[in-house]
Amino acid sequence: MINATVLCYNNTVIGFIVKNHGETSVCAAISMLTINTVNSIEKLTSLTENDFTCKWNNSGGFMAFKLNSHRQRDSGAGILLDALALGFISVSKEYPLEITLKKQNQRAKPKGLCIKAICARSAHSQRKRR
Repeated sequence: MINATVLCYNNTVIGFIVKNHGETSVCAAISMLTINTVNSIEKLTSLTENDFTCKWNNSGGFMAFKLNSHRQRDSGAGILLDALALGFISVSKEYPLEITLKKQNQRAKPKGLCIKAICARSAHSQRKRR
C-alpha cells in the first residue's frame, strides 16, 4: 500500500512524502504526479535547489519534497503543490485500498492560497477508510 502525506502549514500545501509501492497502475499514477510536480517546480518556477528539499530512493518507493521558506509558494510552486494534492485525492478516491492519504502539519511558514478543503478532504478520506 502506498502511503502519501501532504505536508501543510496553515492549510496550505508546502510539500509531500510518498512511501512504499502499490498496485502497478496506482504506483505509476502516484509516481507520475510526484515526479512531474518536482520537475515542474524546477523548470517552471524561479526556485532553485536551494529553495526546497527533495529526497528520493533510486530503487523507488520513497520521495519527499518540502519548500524551505514561506516565500516559495508565491513562485508558482504553490499552485503546482495544490494540483498534486488534488491528484492524490483523486487517486485515493478511485483506489481507497491502494493508497493511504493523510495531512501532516508543519512548523515552516509558507504563505499562499488557502486550500483548507484539500487538506481537510485528505484527512477525511483517511478516517473514512478505517
